[in-house]
Amino acid sequence: MKTNIIFNKVRNLAKAVLPFYLLALLPLATGCSHFLNEQVPQATLTQDEVKSPEYIDNLLISAYAGLVTIEDMNASFSLWNYDTRSDDAYVGGSDFSDGEPFHRLEKSVGVMTTDWPFSSIWTRFYNYLSRVNLSLDVLASADQNNNTIIQRTAEMKFLRAYGHFQLKRLFKKIPFVNKPNMTEDDYNNLSNTEYSNDEGWQQIINDLEDAYAVLPVTQVEKGRPTKAACAAFLAKVYLYKAYHQDDANSNQVTSISDADLQKVVEYTNTSLTSVLRSSTRMVRRVSGLSSTLRTMVPYMVT
Repeated sequence: MKTNIIFNKVRNLAKAVLPFYLLALLPLATGCSHFLNEQVPQATLTQDEVKSPEYIDNLLISAYAGLVTIEDMNASFSLWNYDTRSDDAYVGGSDFSDGEPFHRLEKSVGVMTTDWPFSSIWTRFYNYLSRVNLSLDVLASADQNNNTIIQRTAEMKFLRAYGHFQLKRLFKKIPFVNKPNMTEDDYNNLSNTEYSNDEGWQQIINDLEDAYAVLPVTQVEKGRPTKAACAAFLAKVYLYKAYHQDDANSNQVTSISDADLQKVVEYTNTSLTSVLRSSTRMVRRVSGLSSTLRTMVPYMVT
């Protein structure tokens, strides 16, 4: 009985209040059709405004973000699932049809460029590279004597090299997004035969060597590329480049470059040396901390 009384009171209150709510919402309902038309832009953002060193990171963050927001688990920039071309195996998911194109990739039979794993990774990498190239265009119009601008340019060249490297590993013949101030027509008319196989690897090396000359040994902000990371990628790219595949009909190795292999050794040693130095510094810090703790223990024990 008490429950029915409460229910009736709530229902009567709702009936009494509802017309007032509807009346209050009426102006919104009648005016929403003109809302967007009546909005006047308050300002525009130009490249001149974002190219200042204090603002440039607000633009470049979109290029970095592409590494995690553009990729997908099934079209990962790490290429974890594309190594079925070599000695890895794809065991499938819920059934045979789950990820079936990777099974065909493993068998090297019936691989189609329209299959989602291949068209997707292609599109995603070029979306990422468009962000990087736009960032480089803005950086090129900034003060070239500013240390921040010089540093960020090196970082973007590293990111551009990374994108092209992963694409070339997958597809071999790729369009290179490396021209300044590219228009939509420029993008639409890119050719994947502009460079020979050897020249394509060299385009990636050029970006990495430019970055290597500038990048620091350590970065205050973790996640930005270092000199050691750049050296490691240079070693990998030179290793691919060393095995020339100049015969378009066979795609077989036609010669091996001793000079390129020497570069592999050079940059591998540089990368390892840098890592070992960082590890040594870390060990020293840990050792110093341990010594400090040992001196404190007698005072901490009660």
